[in-house]
Amino acid sequence: MSLVAMNVKSFLEVRSRLRDFMRSESVAIFGELTGESMVAKLSVLEFFARAFALLGDMEVRILSLSILNKFEIIFQLLVRL
Repeated sequence: MSLVAMNVKSFLEVRSRLRDFMRSESVAIFGELTGESMVAKLSVLEFFARAFALLGDMEVRILSLSILNKFEIIFQLLVRL
């Protein structure tokens, strides 16, 4: 397995654990928001929406790098022919 493939696999594992952690924490935090103002609830919701969006952006970038690396390897093999 190539170094890039191992890095992608490692990243996906970390991302999965981080996403699970974020989900469990968001449930706990939303449970504590009873009685809070709507502004406070929306602020917390916005934070989690942005955090999950960042996770998605990182995933797309890492997977794109993996695909580009595969194309580079193929190109190098074709050049050698």
